[in-house]
Amino acid sequence: MVRRTRADLHHLHRKVEDHLGHAREIFEVQLLDSERYLALVWPDRDGSRLLTPADRPRTLGDVAKRILLNDWTFELLSEDMGRPVEEHDPVRFTKARYIDGNFDYDRFDTLILAPLTAEEKAQSPEGNFYIYDGKHRALVLAKRLAADEETYKKVPALLMIPRPA
Repeated sequence: MVRRTRADLHHLHRKVEDHLGHAREIFEVQLLDSERYLALVWPDRDGSRLLTPADRPRTLGDVAKRILLNDWTFELLSEDMGRPVEEHDPVRFTKARYIDGNFDYDRFDTLILAPLTAEEKAQSPEGNFYIYDGKHRALVLAKRLAADEETYKKVPALLMIPRPA
């Protein structure tokens, strides 16, 4: 890992810069293999609980498998599936639909990661870090890897410590 200063991070989106501004330490990391990448933990939020059922692991690998096992596509996920909005909000997946339809690995940008909470580690014991920013593109790549539509290339990330509240 390489420690970075805030001045080195001038290219980041303002929202992320604000959160990084509260970090005591920022490290530049490379997710060198698909196992480390697929161990990243996806958020548990209203609107996407369809992919993150209660008490089930939320690693990218687990979520991608759920997508494939249910024959869901990002196109389908971005449409009304007749489920409660807390479980499935199609608006949450419109960005993933666009990213998937225009996927370009060479344009895959830096993910922002944070340490797991104790609850997240208990729920996803194989998990390594929480995806703080870059969730949609991270999920799209995970699904593409699980479906053998892509060959893994290392993914750049920044790890911020502590995790913003």
